[in-house]
Amino acid sequence: AVDNDDASLNDDFFTGNFPEISNVIQDKKEDGHDNESLLQKPKPSFIPEYESSSKVDSSHQVKYLLDVTLNKFTRWLRILGLDAELETDEQEKARTSRKEMILFEKCKKEKRILITTSKTLLQRKECPAGTYLVSPNKSSNIEDSLIHLLLLHGITLQPRKFLTRCVVCNGIIIGIHSPSEKKTIFQEYGFPGFGEDLDVYRCDKCGQGYWWSDAPQSSASRVKDSAARLLRLCIRGGIELEGNLGFFDFIDVEKEKRIGEEERKTLGNDRVGGIDEVMLWLKDDKLSHNLKLQSAYSDGINETIPFTNVTSDFVGALDYIFFDTAALQQRGRLYIPPNFRALNSKNITNGHLLPSDTWPSDHLAVGAKLVMQEPSTSAVAESKDSQSD
Repeated sequence: AVDNDDASLNDDFFTGNFPEISNVIQDKKEDGHDNESLLQKPKPSFIPEYESSSKVDSSHQVKYLLDVTLNKFTRWLRILGLDAELETDEQEKARTSRKEMILFEKCKKEKRILITTSKTLLQRKECPAGTYLVSPNKSSNIEDSLIHLLLLHGITLQPRKFLTRCVVCNGIIIGIHSPSEKKTIFQEYGFPGFGEDLDVYRCDKCGQGYWWSDAPQSSASRVKDSAARLLRLCIRGGIELEGNLGFFDFIDVEKEKRIGEEERKTLGNDRVGGIDEVMLWLKDDKLSHNLKLQSAYSDGINETIPFTNVTSDFVGALDYIFFDTAALQQRGRLYIPPNFRALNSKNITNGHLLPSDTWPSDHLAVGAKLVMQEPSTSAVAESKDSQSD
Protein backbone atom coordinates (compact mmCIF):
# COMPACT_ATOMS: atom_id res chain seq x y z
CA ALA A 1 0.00 0.00 0.00
CA VAL A 2 3.05 2.27 0.02
CA ASP A 3 5.73 2.83 -2.55
CA ASN A 4 8.71 0.49 -2.32
CA ASP A 5 11.06 3.45 -2.24
CA ASP A 6 9.25 5.01 0.70
CA ALA A 7 12.31 5.59 2.86
CA SER A 8 10.33 7.45 5.51
CA LEU A 9 9.07 4.17 6.95
CA ASN A 10 12.63 3.14 7.80
CA ASP A 11 13.91 3.16 11.37
CA ASP A 12 16.17 6.16 10.71
CA PHE A 13 13.18 8.46 10.64
CA PHE A 14 11.81 7.24 13.96
CA THR A 15 14.79 8.41 15.96
CA GLY A 16 14.23 12.13 15.45
CA ASN A 17 12.34 14.56 17.64
CA PHE A 18 8.59 14.86 17.15
CA PRO A 19 5.69 16.36 19.07
CA GLU A 20 2.56 15.32 20.74
CA ILE A 21 0.21 16.25 17.90
CA SER A 22 -2.92 16.66 19.98
CA ASN A 23 -3.86 16.94 23.62
CA VAL A 24 -3.02 13.76 25.48
CA ILE A 25 -5.59 12.77 28.02
CA GLN A 26 -3.98 10.10 30.13
CA ASP A 27 -6.32 7.95 32.12
CA LYS A 28 -4.74 7.77 35.55
CA LYS A 29 -7.24 5.28 36.91
CA GLU A 30 -5.92 1.84 37.74
CA ASP A 31 -7.60 -1.14 36.05
CA GLY A 32 -10.22 -2.25 38.56
CA HIS A 33 -10.91 -5.93 39.13
CA ASP A 34 -13.49 -7.67 41.28
CA ASN A 35 -11.23 -10.19 43.02
CA GLU A 36 -14.15 -12.21 44.33
CA SER A 37 -15.69 -12.66 40.89
CA LEU A 38 -12.31 -13.57 39.45
CA LEU A 39 -11.99 -16.36 41.97
CA GLN A 40 -15.45 -17.62 41.08
CA LYS A 41 -14.83 -17.54 37.33
CA PRO A 42 -11.11 -17.45 36.44
CA LYS A 43 -10.13 -15.80 33.18
CA PRO A 44 -7.09 -16.43 31.00
CA SER A 45 -4.51 -13.88 32.06
CA PHE A 46 -3.35 -13.22 28.51
CA ILE A 47 -6.68 -11.87 27.25
CA PRO A 48 -7.22 -8.09 27.64
CA GLU A 49 -10.27 -6.95 29.58
CA TYR A 50 -12.87 -5.48 27.20
CA GLU A 51 -15.67 -3.25 28.31
CA SER A 52 -19.22 -4.25 27.45
CA SER A 53 -19.98 -0.91 25.82
CA SER A 54 -20.09 -0.82 22.03
CA LYS A 55 -17.98 2.33 22.22
CA VAL A 56 -14.86 0.55 23.47
CA ASP A 57 -11.63 2.43 22.83
CA SER A 58 -9.87 -0.63 21.44
CA SER A 59 -6.57 1.20 21.04
CA HIS A 60 -6.37 1.41 24.85
CA GLN A 61 -7.76 -2.06 25.54
CA VAL A 62 -5.30 -4.10 23.48
CA LYS A 63 -1.69 -4.14 24.69
CA TYR A 64 1.22 -5.78 22.95
CA LEU A 65 4.66 -7.17 23.77
CA LEU A 66 7.02 -7.78 20.84
CA ASP A 67 10.22 -9.81 20.79
CA VAL A 68 13.52 -8.00 20.30
CA THR A 69 13.63 -8.69 16.54
CA LEU A 70 10.57 -6.50 15.90
CA ASN A 71 11.99 -3.07 16.73
CA LYS A 72 10.53 -1.40 13.62
CA PHE A 73 7.13 -3.04 14.03
CA THR A 74 7.05 -1.83 17.64
CA ARG A 75 7.78 1.74 16.56
CA TRP A 76 4.99 1.61 14.02
CA LEU A 77 2.49 0.52 16.67
CA ARG A 78 3.65 3.27 19.02
CA ILE A 79 3.37 5.90 16.28
CA LEU A 80 -0.25 4.77 15.80
CA GLY A 81 -0.84 5.43 19.49
CA LEU A 82 -0.96 1.78 20.55
CA ASP A 83 0.54 0.36 23.75
CA ALA A 84 3.48 -1.73 22.52
CA GLU A 85 6.34 -2.90 24.75
CA LEU A 86 9.56 -4.33 23.28
CA GLU A 87 11.59 -7.18 24.74
CA THR A 88 14.90 -5.83 26.08
CA ASP A 89 18.33 -7.18 25.13
CA GLU A 90 18.71 -8.53 28.67
CA GLN A 91 15.37 -10.34 28.48
CA GLU A 92 16.28 -11.77 25.07
CA LYS A 93 19.63 -13.02 26.43
CA ALA A 94 17.88 -14.66 29.38
CA ARG A 95 15.44 -16.32 26.97
CA THR A 96 17.98 -17.67 24.51
CA SER A 97 20.82 -18.61 26.87
CA ARG A 98 19.04 -19.53 30.11
CA LYS A 99 15.57 -20.43 28.80
CA GLU A 100 13.98 -17.86 31.11
CA MET A 101 10.72 -16.84 29.43
CA ILE A 102 10.39 -13.39 30.98
CA LEU A 103 8.27 -12.16 28.09
CA PHE A 104 5.73 -14.96 28.71
CA GLU A 105 5.35 -13.90 32.32
CA LYS A 106 5.13 -10.23 31.34
CA CYS A 107 2.36 -11.01 28.85
CA LYS A 108 0.34 -12.86 31.48
CA LYS A 109 0.94 -10.33 34.24
CA GLU A 110 0.21 -7.23 32.14
CA LYS A 111 -2.42 -8.86 29.90
CA ARG A 112 -0.40 -8.28 26.74
CA ILE A 113 -0.58 -10.11 23.43
CA LEU A 114 2.78 -11.48 22.33
CA ILE A 115 4.04 -10.78 18.79
CA THR A 116 7.08 -12.75 17.62
CA THR A 117 9.04 -13.85 14.57
CA SER A 118 10.06 -17.14 16.23
CA LYS A 119 8.17 -20.31 15.31
CA THR A 120 10.16 -22.13 17.99
CA LEU A 121 8.92 -19.69 20.61
CA LEU A 122 5.37 -20.14 19.39
CA GLN A 123 5.61 -23.93 19.80
CA ARG A 124 6.63 -23.82 23.47
CA LYS A 125 3.99 -25.22 25.79
CA GLU A 126 3.96 -22.15 28.03
CA CYS A 127 3.65 -19.70 25.13
CA PRO A 128 0.59 -17.49 25.80
CA ALA A 129 -2.44 -18.34 23.69
CA GLY A 130 -3.21 -15.74 21.05
CA THR A 131 0.47 -15.14 20.25
CA TYR A 132 0.84 -13.59 16.79
CA LEU A 133 3.56 -14.73 14.37
CA VAL A 134 5.16 -12.21 11.98
CA SER A 135 7.34 -13.07 8.99
CA PRO A 136 10.13 -10.45 8.87
CA ASN A 137 11.67 -11.50 5.56
CA LYS A 138 10.26 -8.67 3.46
CA SER A 139 9.09 -5.14 4.25
CA SER A 140 5.80 -5.90 2.49
CA ASN A 141 5.28 -8.87 4.85
CA ILE A 142 5.58 -6.59 7.87
CA GLU A 143 3.12 -4.10 6.37
CA ASP A 144 0.65 -6.90 5.59
CA SER A 145 1.11 -8.21 9.14
CA LEU A 146 0.34 -4.78 10.58
CA ILE A 147 -2.96 -4.58 8.71
CA HIS A 148 -3.89 -8.18 9.50
CA LEU A 149 -3.08 -7.70 13.20
CA LEU A 150 -5.23 -4.57 13.48
CA LEU A 151 -8.12 -6.25 11.64
CA LEU A 152 -7.79 -9.41 13.73
CA HIS A 153 -8.06 -7.51 17.01
CA GLY A 154 -10.73 -5.12 15.77
CA ILE A 155 -8.57 -2.06 16.36
CA THR A 156 -10.17 1.31 15.60
CA LEU A 157 -7.48 3.94 15.11
CA GLN A 158 -7.78 7.47 16.47
CA PRO A 159 -5.53 9.83 14.46
CA ARG A 160 -5.64 12.42 17.24
CA LYS A 161 -3.65 9.95 19.38
CA PHE A 162 -0.94 9.33 16.80
CA LEU A 163 2.55 10.38 17.96
CA THR A 164 1.48 10.51 21.60
CA ARG A 165 3.63 7.56 22.67
CA CYS A 166 7.39 7.65 23.00
CA VAL A 167 8.97 5.53 20.25
CA VAL A 168 11.95 4.91 22.55
CA CYS A 169 10.20 3.38 25.57
CA ASN A 170 6.40 3.41 24.99
CA GLY A 171 5.80 6.11 27.60
CA ILE A 172 3.29 8.95 27.19
CA ILE A 173 4.51 12.23 25.66
CA ILE A 174 3.51 15.25 27.75
CA GLY A 175 3.76 18.97 27.08
CA ILE A 176 6.47 21.09 28.72
CA HIS A 177 5.57 24.71 29.52
CA SER A 178 8.27 25.81 31.91
CA PRO A 179 10.96 27.90 30.12
CA SER A 180 13.66 26.38 32.31
CA GLU A 181 12.54 22.83 31.49
CA LYS A 182 12.48 23.68 27.79
CA LYS A 183 15.99 25.04 28.04
CA THR A 184 17.14 21.86 29.78
CA ILE A 185 15.68 19.70 27.01
CA PHE A 186 17.38 21.85 24.34
CA GLN A 187 20.68 21.47 26.17
CA GLU A 188 20.28 17.70 26.55
CA TYR A 189 19.25 16.95 22.98
CA GLY A 190 20.79 19.79 21.00
CA PHE A 191 19.02 23.04 20.12
CA PRO A 192 17.33 22.50 16.73
CA GLY A 193 18.00 26.01 15.43
CA PHE A 194 14.45 26.64 14.18
CA GLY A 195 13.67 29.41 16.62
CA GLU A 196 13.24 29.38 20.38
CA ASP A 197 9.42 29.61 20.35
CA LEU A 198 8.85 25.87 19.84
CA ASP A 199 6.34 23.47 21.37
CA VAL A 200 8.39 21.20 23.60
CA TYR A 201 7.54 17.77 25.00
CA ARG A 202 9.07 15.05 27.13
CA CYS A 203 8.34 11.37 27.68
CA ASP A 204 6.88 10.80 31.15
CA LYS A 205 8.75 7.49 31.42
CA CYS A 206 12.26 7.77 30.01
CA GLY A 207 12.53 11.57 29.83
CA GLN A 208 13.25 11.67 26.07
CA GLY A 209 12.82 15.23 24.80
CA TYR A 210 10.80 16.22 21.73
CA TRP A 211 9.88 19.45 20.01
CA TRP A 212 7.75 20.44 17.08
CA SER A 213 8.83 22.44 14.07
CA ASP A 214 7.14 23.03 10.71
CA ALA A 215 10.51 23.35 9.00
CA PRO A 216 10.62 20.77 6.14
CA GLN A 217 14.16 19.70 7.06
CA SER A 218 13.25 19.00 10.69
CA SER A 219 13.03 15.44 11.97
CA ALA A 220 9.55 16.29 13.32
CA SER A 221 8.28 16.98 9.79
CA ARG A 222 9.81 13.76 8.52
CA VAL A 223 8.14 11.74 11.25
CA LYS A 224 4.83 13.45 10.49
CA ASP A 225 5.23 12.25 6.89
CA SER A 226 5.98 8.75 8.16
CA ALA A 227 2.87 8.76 10.36
CA ALA A 228 0.80 9.99 7.41
CA ARG A 229 2.06 7.11 5.28
CA LEU A 230 1.20 4.62 8.01
CA LEU A 231 -2.28 6.17 8.22
CA ARG A 232 -2.75 5.81 4.46
CA LEU A 233 -1.55 2.20 4.69
CA CYS A 234 -4.14 1.47 7.38
CA ILE A 235 -6.99 3.21 5.57
CA ARG A 236 -6.23 1.29 2.39
CA GLY A 237 -6.12 -1.90 4.42
CA GLY A 238 -9.64 -1.33 5.74
CA ILE A 239 -8.82 -0.26 9.30
CA GLU A 240 -11.62 1.78 10.84
CA LEU A 241 -11.02 5.32 12.09
CA GLU A 242 -12.66 7.17 14.94
CA GLY A 243 -12.84 10.93 15.48
CA ASN A 244 -11.49 13.67 13.26
CA LEU A 245 -8.18 13.47 11.45
CA GLY A 246 -6.80 16.51 13.26
CA PHE A 247 -3.19 16.94 12.24
CA PHE A 248 -3.74 14.68 9.22
CA ASP A 249 -6.79 16.42 7.73
CA PHE A 250 -4.96 16.76 4.42
CA ILE A 251 -5.54 13.03 3.79
CA ASP A 252 -8.55 12.16 1.61
CA VAL A 253 -9.96 9.14 3.46
CA GLU A 254 -12.48 8.15 0.79
CA LYS A 255 -9.82 8.32 -1.92
CA GLU A 256 -7.50 6.08 0.11
CA LYS A 257 -10.33 3.59 0.68
CA ARG A 258 -10.97 3.40 -3.06
CA ILE A 259 -7.26 2.83 -3.71
CA GLY A 260 -7.27 0.01 -1.15
CA GLU A 261 -10.32 -1.63 -2.73
CA GLU A 262 -8.70 -1.50 -6.18
CA GLU A 263 -5.46 -2.98 -4.82
CA ARG A 264 -7.33 -5.88 -3.22
CA LYS A 265 -9.23 -6.57 -6.44
CA THR A 266 -5.98 -6.53 -8.40
CA LEU A 267 -4.38 -8.96 -5.96
CA GLY A 268 -7.48 -11.13 -5.84
CA ASN A 269 -8.02 -10.39 -2.15
CA ASP A 270 -11.53 -8.99 -1.82
CA ARG A 271 -11.89 -10.18 1.79
CA VAL A 272 -14.39 -12.91 0.90
CA GLY A 273 -13.69 -15.85 3.20
CA GLY A 274 -11.01 -16.25 5.85
CA ILE A 275 -10.34 -14.18 8.95
CA ASP A 276 -11.12 -10.84 7.27
CA GLU A 277 -14.68 -11.85 6.47
CA VAL A 278 -15.16 -13.29 9.96
CA MET A 279 -14.03 -9.98 11.49
CA LEU A 280 -16.59 -8.14 9.35
CA TRP A 281 -19.28 -10.49 10.66
CA LEU A 282 -18.25 -9.92 14.27
CA LYS A 283 -18.49 -6.16 13.80
CA ASP A 284 -22.08 -6.48 12.54
CA ASP A 285 -24.28 -5.78 15.57
CA LYS A 286 -27.30 -7.16 13.66
CA LEU A 287 -25.70 -10.50 12.78
CA SER A 288 -28.27 -13.28 13.22
CA HIS A 289 -29.40 -16.71 12.03
CA ASN A 290 -32.65 -18.67 11.96
CA LEU A 291 -31.32 -21.91 13.45
CA LYS A 292 -32.77 -23.19 16.71
CA LEU A 293 -29.46 -24.05 18.34
CA GLN A 294 -29.08 -25.71 21.72
CA SER A 295 -26.00 -26.82 23.60
CA ALA A 296 -25.61 -30.55 24.08
CA TYR A 297 -24.64 -29.79 27.70
CA SER A 298 -27.49 -27.45 28.48
CA ASP A 299 -30.18 -28.20 31.06
CA GLY A 300 -32.59 -26.20 28.96
CA ILE A 301 -31.66 -22.89 30.57
CA ASN A 302 -28.02 -22.85 31.62
CA GLU A 303 -24.80 -24.48 30.47
CA THR A 304 -23.87 -27.37 32.77
CA ILE A 305 -20.19 -27.71 31.82
CA PRO A 306 -18.06 -25.96 34.48
CA PHE A 307 -14.86 -26.34 32.44
CA THR A 308 -13.21 -28.27 29.62
CA ASN A 309 -9.70 -26.91 30.17
CA VAL A 310 -7.91 -26.65 33.53
CA THR A 311 -4.35 -25.32 33.86
CA SER A 312 -2.41 -23.50 36.53
CA ASP A 313 -3.59 -20.11 35.26
CA PHE A 314 -6.86 -20.81 33.44
CA VAL A 315 -10.10 -22.61 34.21
CA GLY A 316 -12.98 -22.44 31.76
CA ALA A 317 -15.19 -24.03 29.14
CA LEU A 318 -13.66 -23.79 25.67
CA ASP A 319 -15.44 -26.66 23.93
CA TYR A 320 -19.11 -26.88 22.99
CA ILE A 321 -21.49 -28.85 20.79
CA PHE A 322 -24.49 -27.00 19.38
CA PHE A 323 -27.23 -28.65 17.36
CA ASP A 324 -30.40 -27.56 15.61
CA THR A 325 -33.34 -28.80 17.67
CA ALA A 326 -35.62 -28.58 14.63
CA ALA A 327 -33.55 -31.21 12.80
CA LEU A 328 -31.87 -33.26 15.54
CA GLN A 329 -32.87 -34.92 18.78
CA GLN A 330 -30.35 -35.62 21.54
CA ARG A 331 -30.20 -39.14 23.00
CA GLY A 332 -27.07 -38.90 25.17
CA ARG A 333 -23.76 -37.19 25.89
CA LEU A 334 -20.29 -37.94 27.24
CA TYR A 335 -19.61 -37.52 30.95
CA ILE A 336 -17.79 -34.34 32.00
CA PRO A 337 -16.34 -34.11 35.54
CA PRO A 338 -18.44 -31.55 37.45
CA ASN A 339 -15.67 -30.34 39.78
CA PHE A 340 -11.95 -30.53 40.63
CA ARG A 341 -12.47 -33.44 43.01
CA ALA A 342 -13.86 -35.56 40.19
CA LEU A 343 -10.82 -34.69 38.10
CA ASN A 344 -8.45 -35.62 40.91
CA SER A 345 -9.66 -39.09 41.88
CA LYS A 346 -6.25 -39.98 43.38
CA ASN A 347 -6.33 -36.89 45.60
CA ILE A 348 -2.76 -35.81 44.78
CA THR A 349 -1.28 -32.31 44.65
CA ASN A 350 -2.30 -30.55 41.40
CA GLY A 351 -3.95 -33.78 40.28
CA HIS A 352 -6.84 -31.75 38.86
CA LEU A 353 -4.67 -30.10 36.22
CA LEU A 354 -4.92 -31.25 32.61
CA PRO A 355 -3.58 -33.38 31.11
CA SER A 356 -3.25 -36.17 33.68
CA ASP A 357 -2.95 -39.96 33.69
CA THR A 358 -6.73 -40.21 34.00
CA TRP A 359 -7.58 -37.41 31.57
CA PRO A 360 -4.76 -37.59 28.99
CA SER A 361 -5.68 -34.51 26.92
CA ASP A 362 -5.37 -30.84 27.79
CA HIS A 363 -9.08 -30.55 26.89
CA LEU A 364 -11.88 -32.72 28.23
CA ALA A 365 -13.67 -34.52 25.39
CA VAL A 366 -17.25 -33.44 24.75
CA GLY A 367 -19.57 -35.67 22.75
CA ALA A 368 -23.26 -36.14 22.03
CA LYS A 369 -25.45 -38.83 20.49
CA LEU A 370 -27.88 -37.21 18.07
CA VAL A 371 -30.54 -38.66 15.77
CA MET A 372 -32.22 -37.11 12.77
CA GLN A 373 -35.82 -36.07 13.33
CA GLU A 374 -38.61 -36.72 10.89
CA PRO A 375 -39.30 -33.44 9.05
CA SER A 376 -42.60 -31.87 9.96
CA THR A 377 -45.48 -31.79 7.47
CA SER A 378 -45.17 -28.02 7.08
CA ALA A 379 -41.45 -28.30 6.42
CA VAL A 380 -42.04 -30.93 3.72
CA ALA A 381 -44.68 -28.73 2.11
CA GLU A 382 -42.35 -25.72 2.12
CA SER A 383 -39.59 -27.85 0.57
CA LYS A 384 -41.92 -29.00 -2.24
CA ASP A 385 -43.09 -25.44 -2.87
CA SER A 386 -39.50 -24.19 -3.17
CA GLN A 387 -38.64 -27.02 -5.59
CA SER A 388 -41.67 -26.25 -7.79
CA ASP A 389 -40.67 -22.57 -7.93
